[in-house]
Amino acid sequence: MKKLVILITLAIFASLTPLASASAADEIRVTDFVTGVGLGCYGRCGYLSVTFKVKNIDYDKSVSIFFKGEDGEWRELAAYYSRPLEYGFEEWRISTNFGSRGGSIEFVAKYEVDGEVYWDNNFKHNFSGVLL
Repeated sequence: MKKLVILITLAIFASLTPLASASAADEIRVTDFVTGVGLGCYGRCGYLSVTFKVKNIDYDKSVSIFFKGEDGEWRELAAYYSRPLEYGFEEWRISTNFGSRGGSIEFVAKYEVDGEVYWDNNFKHNFSGVLL
């Protein structure tokens, strides 16, 4: 019984932790990301901008990042459609301010479409930066 509880706990943790099963896929790629001083907050907040190249498999899709900051908690942030690209791909983006500067951020990209989930986790090294 104790082994069953441990196995169930590990399975739940693995399903909630995006990095546990993340692998790079041709369906989504982070093409650029920038961290810096936030916009419109008089230099008191951090800033993150991420650009993605996404394969246009279906109109109904979700593109996001899972990120964690200094508190170590994983959160999801949705991206928005930017423009079409060549060869059946699209550009999606995230641009956001964070409440504080100087902290580090780590993230992976997620693409959900047609019941499938694709990840770009920088070849299992995650993307990371400092909110200047």
